[in-house]
Amino acid sequence: TAIAAQINILERMGLSETKLKRLIEIVQNENRTITLCFEAEDSCMFLKEQMVDVIQHESGMESSKTTTTGASSLFYGSSSSQQQTNMRQQVVQKVREYHWKVTCQYRVYCYDVNDPLKNHNSIDLLARSASTTITTTGSRESPFPSHTKHSPIFHDFTWILRQMKEGEDDGQRRTCCFEIDRLKSGCFTPRRNDEIDDAIYFFDTLSSWFSKIRSHFTNHIEGTILAKHDPASSVNEKVAPELKSIFDAQIFTPVLPLMEPNNGNNIDNTTNTQGISRSLLVLCTNQNSSSPLLSLGDIEFFLNEQRRSIGEAMTTLTAVFPSHQLMKLVTVAEASLVLFSSSVVTLFNQYQQSIEYIEEMLRSQLVTAIGKEINPEDFNRFVSFHNRKIFAPQFRPTSFSYTVRRPNHYPDGVIAIESKISDTGKTEPINTHTCYIPGDEKDAMMIPINSSTTLEMTGDRYLHGWMNHRFESSSIGSYTLTARARQFSSFMLLVGVLGGANVFEPKDAIIVQNKDEILIPLLLKELPSAKEFKDSISSLSPEQQRFAKAFRGMQLESSVFAVCVIQLKPQLEALLGLPENALTKEIKLTQDLLSLFVHYQIPSDLLSFDGPEDFSKVNKLHAVKKHVATVMEVISETKKSELEEMEQRAQLEKNKLE
Repeated sequence: TAIAAQINILERMGLSETKLKRLIEIVQNENRTITLCFEAEDSCMFLKEQMVDVIQHESGMESSKTTTTGASSLFYGSSSSQQQTNMRQQVVQKVREYHWKVTCQYRVYCYDVNDPLKNHNSIDLLARSASTTITTTGSRESPFPSHTKHSPIFHDFTWILRQMKEGEDDGQRRTCCFEIDRLKSGCFTPRRNDEIDDAIYFFDTLSSWFSKIRSHFTNHIEGTILAKHDPASSVNEKVAPELKSIFDAQIFTPVLPLMEPNNGNNIDNTTNTQGISRSLLVLCTNQNSSSPLLSLGDIEFFLNEQRRSIGEAMTTLTAVFPSHQLMKLVTVAEASLVLFSSSVVTLFNQYQQSIEYIEEMLRSQLVTAIGKEINPEDFNRFVSFHNRKIFAPQFRPTSFSYTVRRPNHYPDGVIAIESKISDTGKTEPINTHTCYIPGDEKDAMMIPINSSTTLEMTGDRYLHGWMNHRFESSSIGSYTLTARARQFSSFMLLVGVLGGANVFEPKDAIIVQNKDEILIPLLLKELPSAKEFKDSISSLSPEQQRFAKAFRGMQLESSVFAVCVIQLKPQLEALLGLPENALTKEIKLTQDLLSLFVHYQIPSDLLSFDGPEDFSKVNKLHAVKKHVATVMEVISETKKSELEEMEQRAQLEKNKLE
């Protein structure tokens, strides 16, 4: 309907049946591209210079005069007469006027883009040239350049011509056959499909094209050229309405999202078209009989009403604007173009709103059927529910939540990646596809600490793949890396990225102990998909493409987030030369060791067991405890001496003040 309505407007602009048939042949038979173009140019030429009298001030006055005639005597007296004269005074100023001839011409036409001369397949729709006299005062400087050629306004007109089909016989009218391929993978809803996207893009750009034409006449012709006309003496002339006051409220827009129940017996209604000429385009008749859309007869009635209202609106313009045959810049022809421009903008807005209305109607039906409006969290739960049915247990996504523990020991803590649920404000672990890699099956993972120190990790590894489901309009979400330690337990948490197959590059580390809870926000940054990246670099030069690919390779290699957990008790036992599980129940000793290593940076040689290897576990612990007690005693004495020294200094300062 929108296509047929647009053709009705273009028909009033000069698109005849012969011209439309030729344009369709160029596009469909010759496989060429048609562009709609608006060209305009102005010229200004000096005509003459003249002096005019301008009345600046005028005043009026009355005077009377008495005249006496005849002789005076006692009996006869004398005769007299009285005359009254009206006099007016005017102050006239000589003003020099300059007359300029301003000529404006424009042209709307279609041409073949592949034709370099634009004249072999050029089809004119309308063109006009007119001139007027502009009068200025004060200076002989030209109000406009001698010649101005405005930038052409282009619009690709090919899409709408591809939606038409010529009749097989001469008597058959051409039809509009716009269809949506519902079997295509890119077709999701009545709004989200390639065909509607192309249609909206076409009408949007066409609306912009007409808006620029309207701006040319309202702002340039009327607001700039005619506004320069400033004669010294005003002449009362019939003034037509301003072009910017013209809108399409009188024109009926036939694009409406109307539907009606159908019992399967819907037939085309015959419409009364008396007094209305035959339209250039009709809709195709492949509509399903059970479709809830209006019948073709009703749609044809709407289109005829649009054509009738356009004719009525043009009749109104003809009554108030000069004829286009007169040598004036603003006539009924320009007023009609402004009217059509406004109508095309309204047609596009109505079409877009109708499509969105149908989309929203189906969305409301879906929400009613489900019982609620689905958010990303609901969709994640939906996917998790079906993953439990689809995947085997060994391949099923699991929660990213792991306990930090040694075999046959109580957990020291928990690490997890959690997402915040917007509905309740609670958090829950994300679900990831996990691949378990035993530590003894792969080479050791290297962890560089600095230029001279590298750790070698031989523990188990887990490779995670996470698919984040979200809607296009929703944000990425809020995610945190959470680490919790139990009382009298401790472990070290390292976060970083993978620098290679066997290299873990740590960025930060922290010791989590004694009921600590660490929340680290994860700031996610999405990278373009492989297809999006390929499309983005397709127009770049070979050098730029190579650089973009190399930079993307670096991004992908350094974007694998990694977490490493190091249990401290086993590492302390190995560092101090103690048997396995020796520190399991030594709570105070473990806390003292962590304090000495972390806070006081005590070398391990001062605390480790350096006796024979055949000593018992108790003797080794006793030796380490003795070393720890000795160091703690030294630290305590050092603190005591420092405290006494500070007290003495404070007393000296106090004595000086007294």
